[in-house]
Amino acid sequence: MVGSLADRIMQRIPGSAIEVMRYPAARFSEEGGAKSNEQDVDELERILTKYHKDCPNSKVALLGWDQGCRDR
Repeated sequence: MVGSLADRIMQRIPGSAIEVMRYPAARFSEEGGAKSNEQDVDELERILTKYHKDCPNSKVALLGWDQGCRDR
């Protein structure tokens, strides 16, 4: 789903690139779920900070997709 949107963006904006950030999905109520979310945010912040430092005039679009909540 996100891949097809990213592909269309790349077609319309020459020189654009995709970087996939995979992360483990954890239910918030599961053991470590909140910690996993905090680690994901920290990792995204680290990646964006480095990218901005290396390419200060570049623009970033964050795309995401979630399967949604599943209750037991």
